[in-house]
Amino acid sequence: MNVAYVYPWDIVGDPTAPARLAELGVETIALAASYHSTRAATPYHPEHRILDVPHAAFYLPIRPHAWSRLVPAAPTWTPPDAYLQAQTALRQAGLKVHAWIVLTHNSYLGTRFPDLTVRNAFGDPYPYALCPAHEDVLTYCEALVTEILTQAEPDGLILEACGPMGFGHQSVHEKTSGADWTPTDVDLLSLCFCTTCAPHYPPETAATVRTTIDRPHSTTRNTKTTSKSTTTPPPSYETTSPPSATTTDPASTPAPATNTTTASLLDADAPTTSGIATSDTRDAAAATEGTPDATAAASSTSASHAPTPPQEAPTPETQETSSPGPPIPRRQGTPSPGTPTSGTEDVAAANPTGAASGTSASNAPASHTRTPETLTSRAPATGAPAAGTSSDTSTVHDATLRPPTAPASTGPATTRHHTDPMELALGPLANEIRAARVSLSGSLRRRLISAARRTAPNIPITLHANPNPWATGAFAALPSGDPDLHVLVGNCWGDTTTDAARLTALANLCTPGQRVGAYVLALPPRPADAAALAEQLRTYAKAGASEFHLYHAGMASPHRLSTIATALRLLQ
Repeated sequence: MNVAYVYPWDIVGDPTAPARLAELGVETIALAASYHSTRAATPYHPEHRILDVPHAAFYLPIRPHAWSRLVPAAPTWTPPDAYLQAQTALRQAGLKVHAWIVLTHNSYLGTRFPDLTVRNAFGDPYPYALCPAHEDVLTYCEALVTEILTQAEPDGLILEACGPMGFGHQSVHEKTSGADWTPTDVDLLSLCFCTTCAPHYPPETAATVRTTIDRPHSTTRNTKTTSKSTTTPPPSYETTSPPSATTTDPASTPAPATNTTTASLLDADAPTTSGIATSDTRDAAAATEGTPDATAAASSTSASHAPTPPQEAPTPETQETSSPGPPIPRRQGTPSPGTPTSGTEDVAAANPTGAASGTSASNAPASHTRTPETLTSRAPATGAPAAGTSSDTSTVHDATLRPPTAPASTGPATTRHHTDPMELALGPLANEIRAARVSLSGSLRRRLISAARRTAPNIPITLHANPNPWATGAFAALPSGDPDLHVLVGNCWGDTTTDAARLTALANLCTPGQRVGAYVLALPPRPADAAALAEQLRTYAKAGASEFHLYHAGMASPHRLSTIATALRLLQ
């Protein structure tokens, strides 16, 4: 199954749109039901060519009784039932429609409820980022899913930002690159210290993070950061298995230059090749923590973010306090009420190193029945960017993934090395903090899956996922998999080798019957070249992807739509 992503305004008011999309050769349309602010090109619409979407909105009728403290905004640039109108038109063209739902990325609600947003170790709020540690946020996300299933009865669900957002966010006029923060600094700035999250970390965590970020910047550090944030792609990862997923170091291959004009037309969750790298690219390597035979997973910056238009103006801060959030692993080792005691990634993450049995803290969280992998370092290539980040664009740990090494019975002891930059930055605090972080995405995901099963028991559920446990942004951390999902979609907006490694890591997390999807950018800076796109898709298929999620059929020019259609035919 191949999927093309569109917005409701691409369909409503344009009677030619459904047939045009059906001719692409895809079976399914991912139609945005809840989406953040953006500025989008509409090259086919009879009434406009640019549409400014000033705030996040819900594209179905808003029924007051269905919501609690957080109520989404209705759009003024489309009819209030734009999703329903678009879905009907697409189905009449013979296409299936999956509801594409953006969950915690919402600056409209974040500016109105600052007590529910992510805050970094310095206390700075991220108004675009609702923190899923708060019960109010969980209730809101659950209502989104329930209302979409009840009113629209889509053919499937696609969950995006199903976890905490992080530092990386292209919005307003982003002016953060001059600080020369490394990818690890960005990961640290993505840790949430809101009133619900902070108590679940060791007491010294905030001070450790602040000290690490404010340490003196060396010339080498600044040079690496500058290199990474301009044209040099992040380093790749190698793995000893499977042998078919060989990788090369993309550090020697220049990334395509970003066209700032076209990039500005991409949505805020789209990865970008410029600016500070965030969580979805780094994820690949760290992502493979806790996955057996996982190939290097790309870093976990949400490689799904491109510049977005100005956010809505913030409203006066409210002093309301939210109700308690979801269960997060307790520092004393006793589970919170309602926390699963076995068989979930949260439990595995809560004790990622097997502390009870004294295993090394360098091990990543183990999945349900899998053994954790150990990361061993390798020296970065000359000129390679600084290792690891996690937030909303793309960076990668400079590491090689190796299987666990059994202790030798004779001879000198084997020295093991950490390669996860976050573990190096946080030291002995890393395991506990990582467990709390992974539990945020896990709690939200389980809540939404349960809500979906109550409303539509057989609905297929797709997750925009990242195997890196430190991931934040559009692609949520999923280091141990989840058998209740149908499709795991990995971001493929960066270096092809790194993206393929991330897909292989996700494939290694799959249970029988689960599929991996590749979220492929078909817009600039990618060339409109059918042969090149087809070759890229073949690479992703070899890495484990069985379906392609193509972004974005509504904003692509006629030539680019032709490129997509031709590339899909070449694969047949």
